[in-house]
Amino acid sequence: PTHQHFSCMIDALGRAGRLESARELAETMPFEAQAVNWVCVLGACRDHDDLEASSYAARRVLELDPKNGAVYVLLASTARDPGR
Repeated sequence: PTHQHFSCMIDALGRAGRLESARELAETMPFEAQAVNWVCVLGACRDHDDLEASSYAARRVLELDPKNGAVYVLLASTARDPGR
């Protein structure tokens, strides 16, 4: 499997609400996770109203890509609209 396969699985797990599984896969896949992988986790956290996991994913994105503005938008929408 390629990095793209793992990225798709991270996204699919997140969309299915399996946030812990998505996070674990991002951390344990045989490739170094990229910012886009953590943005997928962060988006899923927003969709499933998990502010604590959102914070963790946001930190990981910013470690890899400090200028990524999507982090702030996703965090703001998670905090602003809990229980949409």
